[in-house]
Amino acid sequence: MKKTLLYLPEKSGPKANACSFLRMLSPLSALVKHSEFIAEELVSLTQLFKPGVIALTTNRTAVLDFPGLLDLILSDRFPPIQLHWDTDDYSGSIQAGASEQNYLQRLSAAQAIMEKHANLLTTSTEFIRNNSIAPARWKVIRNSIPFENWNNPKQKNPKTFLFFGLNVHSNEIQRLSEAFDNISSSRLKKSHISIEVVGNFNQKLNKIFAVTNVPDQNQYYPRFASWLSNHSRHLTGLVLIEDSLLNKGKSALKFLEYSAMSMATAGYSHSALTSDPSSANRFFEISRNNPAEDLLNLISEDRVLLQSAERNREEIKDNRGTITDASGMYHFYLKNLIQLNL
Repeated sequence: MKKTLLYLPEKSGPKANACSFLRMLSPLSALVKHSEFIAEELVSLTQLFKPGVIALTTNRTAVLDFPGLLDLILSDRFPPIQLHWDTDDYSGSIQAGASEQNYLQRLSAAQAIMEKHANLLTTSTEFIRNNSIAPARWKVIRNSIPFENWNNPKQKNPKTFLFFGLNVHSNEIQRLSEAFDNISSSRLKKSHISIEVVGNFNQKLNKIFAVTNVPDQNQYYPRFASWLSNHSRHLTGLVLIEDSLLNKGKSALKFLEYSAMSMATAGYSHSALTSDPSSANRFFEISRNNPAEDLLNLISEDRVLLQSAERNREEIKDNRGTITDASGMYHFYLKNLIQLNL
């Protein structure tokens, strides 16, 4: 009888969100092609008690949304299988009125419960682990990406920049736009610089900005990755992370995604980039106080940007892909949930 690993991903609406796809569905999908086990999504509590089930892996707030699961975990009736919980988001600094306040409160509640009841705990950064209740119980499993979904070898324009994200990034986009408002329109026109912002943003930005909404059918991974890769002709991607306590748990995910698309990365100096072994010293730092000038200077370095993009792409392909990352979630599942139970 093949062993069964049950998975319960956090979702955005009806589908698994980006975190769930990158840190759960993608590595599990790769594993089932090479291992003697079955991966099944948890849709009923009865699955937990079926013969051959070895583990339940879940992430973030998913346990709060599945009817009856939380009560089962808190009781003495949970079956004798491995229980794994994963998060790549930090919820230790929640400000009243913040756009993500409700979600972060739920994430904090889920973490408090799972730290006590899960026997396997993983997270994407040292910061999240070190600020947990029991850091010694956690393993840091950095983000990896399905390289093949992002592959984009097409020719890039060195004078164009790409940023993609969610509405929580609106403040940083607005700050960057205002920095360009201080540059004369004639200089901007002569430079041919442009910045494309991909996401559902609704802001009035400087004329060098173009906002592109993601088509509804491409909102979720892996379609989003394939769509953006085919859409993009930019040579450099932007990482604009506000320097706040809440963001100290961020990972270098955008660097990985830009690199997989054969792009260089420019961004503010932040632990998300500086603490990751793949991205540290591989991005072009821009000033938070004067980002417009730095980006205008950067577009003249087209050869340097192209070389950086090529090096980054090979680094991610060889060391940070779903399967090639020896310290990624694929190998964590293989070692801790599969090989020990076969």
